[in-house]
This record gives sequence, C-alpha cells and structure tokens, in this order.
Amino acid sequence: MFEDFEAAQWMLSVVSHETKNCGSVNSNMLYKMGKLLSWEGLLIKIIQFLLDWPCPSINSQSLTTDCKACLSALKAGDSVIPRLEILEHCALCLLNLGEWEFLVNIDKRWNYFELAAEIAYVCLDVVKHKGNKKVAKDAWEFILPMFGSNPQQKRSSSGSTTAIHRDSPSGALQSRSALSQFLGRLRDGTAIAVAASLLARLHNVLRDEPSLELVVEYTGLWPAVVSNANSYNNRAVLEVLSQLLMQALKYHPTNVSWLKLLGDINFVLGHHAKALRYYLEAGIVVSDYFSQSMPRSVMDDNVLRRMIKCCTHLQCHTQAAVLCQFLEEVDYATAFKSLGDMKSSSCSDAMDAYYSCIWDTTILEYLVHLHTKRGEHHRKQQAIRVMGMLELNCNNNEEIQREAANIRKSRFLRAMAKQYLC
Repeated sequence: MFEDFEAAQWMLSVVSHETKNCGSVNSNMLYKMGKLLSWEGLLIKIIQFLLDWPCPSINSQSLTTDCKACLSALKAGDSVIPRLEILEHCALCLLNLGEWEFLVNIDKRWNYFELAAEIAYVCLDVVKHKGNKKVAKDAWEFILPMFGSNPQQKRSSSGSTTAIHRDSPSGALQSRSALSQFLGRLRDGTAIAVAASLLARLHNVLRDEPSLELVVEYTGLWPAVVSNANSYNNRAVLEVLSQLLMQALKYHPTNVSWLKLLGDINFVLGHHAKALRYYLEAGIVVSDYFSQSMPRSVMDDNVLRRMIKCCTHLQCHTQAAVLCQFLEEVDYATAFKSLGDMKSSSCSDAMDAYYSCIWDTTILEYLVHLHTKRGEHHRKQQAIRVMGMLELNCNNNEEIQREAANIRKSRFLRAMAKQYLC
C-alpha cells in the first residue's frame, strides 16, 4: 500500500472526466457512474483520515457531511447504492467523529454496520450517565458468538443462535478477523474504551477467577454471566483485546488506563516482564518519570501485588521485597520470604543493590538479622548503614518520613524502569 492519496484522487477524477465526455453513454448511466466514483473518492478520504489521526489533513466537518449523505442513500431507496466496504467505512468514520446519534438512528435492517451503531449507543450512554447505567446487551450479544466454537453463529436476543452465511451482508462482521480489523480502525477514545471494557468483561466472565481479572473502566456496563462459558475461546478474547490496545496506544500513547490493562493482560498470560513494563509505563506517564508522587489510583494494592508476583516469578526476590513496602499495609510475610530467597541460586537480581531503596525499619532489621545468621558481614554492615540514616529515624515527624519514603520509591521505580523498559 503506497498511501499516495493525491494520486488516487487524481486518477478517479480522470476516470470521471472521461466518463462524462463519453457520448455513447446515456444520462442515467452517467449519473450512476458519477455516484459510484464519488463514493470511491469518499472511501479514499476516510482511509486517509484514519491514517492521519489525530491530525487529519482532511476537513472533518466536510467528511461528516459526505459520510452521512452516503449512508442516507440507503434510506432514499436510490437505484444505485454504495459498496459494502464504503458503507462500513462511513459508519466507522462517523463513530470516530462522535456522530453517535446519527448511527443509533440508522435502520437496523442494514446489519453490516450494526456493531458501529451498537458501540455508538453505548458511547452516548457513557457520556450521559458516566458509565453508571446498565445498557442494552446488543453489542455484547453481537460480539459474543465470534469467540464461540462456531463464530458463524449470531445470538438472538432470546439467547438462541442462528447460522449466518460467511458471504452474506449480515455476516460481514461475524468473524474474529473482521472484528479485529474493525476494532483496529477505532480512533475515538470513548469508542475504544467501550470496546476494551466489553472484551475485558468477557474475559473476566469466561475466566471467572477474581485473582486474574482485568481491571478497566466501564466493565460494569456489561452482563456478568455467560451460558456455556466453556464453549468460548477466552485466549482469543485476550488476543483481540491486546491488538485493540496496541493499536489504540499508537494514537493515545499516554492513556494510563490502557497501559495498566495491557499490564493485566500480560500478567494473566504469564508474561511477567512485559506486565511490569506496562505497569511502569503507566506510572511514568502520571509521575513524569517518577519525579512526582505516584497516585494511588495508578499503583493501587491490586497492581502492586501483581508486580510483586511478577518479580517473584522472574526470580527478582529483592525487588519483590522492596515493593512490599509500597502497599497500604506493608506485607512483611511476603517481604521476609522474598528476602529469605535471595541466597538461592535462582535469585536474578542484585540483592543488596536495592538496600538504599528500603525505608521500612522493620525490613532493615530483618536484613541485619538475616545476614548475621548467614555470616554475611559486608551485607550486614550495609543494611546497618542504611538503617542508621537520619531521615529514617522513627522519631522524625511524618513529613520527613514521607519525604524519605518518596525519594526511595522514585529511586527504586527508576531502577526498575531502566531494567524492564529497555
């Protein structure tokens, strides 16, 4: 794909000019040809608009008008109608442009852009009710069969399924590959958030394991139960969701919620280094590379415990122990166990290299005891030096203690970022 849009539009204009100058063609045929060529030109504009996002060179207001006119040709009962691909792109473009009310009111008989209309409906609800209202299940029931054992079945509102032919218009979005292509063209942040929440909720319902749930906004919009959950491919749900998020982050690279969600997905899949990478990237975005205090909403206890587990699986026991301090209530049991594992041959991190990142005196006292018992004099002295620093004195006021902890948190997170983001 050369993406030479100017040349493509020029060639269409040449064809249009030649057609108009062809004397042997009757006026009705000229009208049809003119319509068809104008719609092909519109398709080129939409593709260019999607590729140029978020700074399109095409006037969005003009594009909105043209897309609405194209879809309105269906209502008008015109003798010539646009190609299916053009109709789908028009609906998708309007979804990205926030023209949700127009899409919601499209005749439901035209199934080949039903998903765009259903997502638009949820987007409207999210904007009006801030995601606190339970919406209709149409989008859920439209997507759910795509992850079943037979993705060419569409679930009706009654719960029964009907077969859909692969080549029929209503089956245009019934394959997972077609769904991935559709989701890969989403650009609007609200539309992406809605689609991501649907897939995340679907994973949570199918997996039904609270410790491996995906956490993202708007999941409460969707149903909490699926019949015959074992007949659906949960791994495929994660693959489609991952593809959606990777594409979305190209256009919204600082979206903290999606970075954390990618971290959750990799945690669920057992890709522990990647999970840490995305959790740290989310932290970098909100804290200006850890130069500011980290909001609890970004690194809450759920994320921190997952990071601790990732470090443990990667045999980075000292990192796991240091992270135990970040919790609302320090997890001494896990910290002590992690520190006790430091001597094992499977330990992959630098042991005492992170002692300067510890501010909890109970953990430091345990280190002194541990090294004394093992006869590790050098490490014992290092732990004592850290514990003896004035800013860690338990008699200091809360502000001094908090500042000492924040300095060490930043130091540690930067060290982790250097390791996992390379």
